Amino acid sequence: MEQLDIKDLVFERDNLELRASLELEKGQIGVLLGPSGSGKTTLLRLIAGLEQASSGKIYLGGRRIDQLPPEKRGLSFMFQDLALFDHLNGWKNLAFGLRQHHVPEQEIAQQTRKLAEKFQIIDLLSKKPEAMSGGERQRLALARALAVNPELLLLDEPFSSLDAPLRRELRGYIRQRLKENGTTSLHVTHDVEEAMDLGDILFLMRKGRIVAQGTPKEICAEPPDAWCVSFLGLGWLLPIDSIDSQGETTRVSCGKQVFVIPEKHCKVQKLASERTFLFCSQEGLALQSEGKSKGKAEDKLLTEKMPEPQHANLLEGRIHRITEVRNRKRIIIDAQSLGLTADLKGPDGFLLPFELMAPDGFCGKEDDWMRVRLAPAQCWALPSKA
Repeated sequence: MEQLDIKDLVFERDNLELRASLELEKGQIGVLLGPSGSGKTTLLRLIAGLEQASSGKIYLGGRRIDQLPPEKRGLSFMFQDLALFDHLNGWKNLAFGLRQHHVPEQEIAQQTRKLAEKFQIIDLLSKKPEAMSGGERQRLALARALAVNPELLLLDEPFSSLDAPLRRELRGYIRQRLKENGTTSLHVTHDVEEAMDLGDILFLMRKGRIVAQGTPKEICAEPPDAWCVSFLGLGWLLPIDSIDSQGETTRVSCGKQVFVIPEKHCKVQKLASERTFLFCSQEGLALQSEGKSKGKAEDKLLTEKMPEPQHANLLEGRIHRITEVRNRKRIIIDAQSLGLTADLKGPDGFLLPFELMAPDGFCGKEDDWMRVRLAPAQCWALPSKA
């Protein structure tokens, strides 16, 4: 039986119409991921009882809770601002929930001491939140949320105010503690890296709908549409001008370029009113230099031997910029040089990026021309929005 089971939940307010169903098994960490305004926090507040749905059912541990008041639902909520009591020290913050549950004082003392040791916050018990660092407040808030041993922990973007290194550290810390406790949790974020690091199951949301769900690996391996690819930053998207099914393969034209992909990777049968895109994962991109700039005559092969440029699945483009990302070179290719369709906007309305990580031994320079091969096994024809 699922620990959290949401069935046909419907909520409408202003410009948001939310419809959601999802399941989480006991001990799983679920992540609601999506852009601002997609309904993530609203869904969390519906589960917590801070908003009321017009229809649908919410079950926690097999018990229906959507008609219960928040304090009777058996869950804890870790808010974006952490909601620590500034006038109380760490010990009193930690003990607050236990007192609300009428736990005897002797047991409160034992439990708070045990939690403080487990979360390594003994030295915070005498301090007030204003005297703590951001990371210390996070650890105290998490310990307080878990003090009452909730059936479900809800987290609403608790890392949003922290800098990147501390966010990465706390993601690992919170995941470890949740797994040690066996706590089922649902976490809201719009940060893709955070979602991939933290979640066992992702629920990708757009405009009040869950448009994809599965493990991070499953969603990255087979995204349902081009919008998901763009939002998650999974690879390249090329606007498709024509599709021609040829049995076990499909020929896809993008401007002057022709690509051959497996027929089973074609998620669209014909071009519709909404645009269609060819998706190639970053793992499917292979690179070689043409050496055309500054009078160079030699080609410099940087990866395996490739077909000639007139063959399918090859793109030629000029390097616009080279940047460093975590001690690796990232190549940004000039989109206009690729010979694609004139409209290079993605499904979200933004200009499509053409970036890839350089292989070991790369020595290309800005304005060099490159040939990029798109591996057929890593290519998909996708609708703009499924």
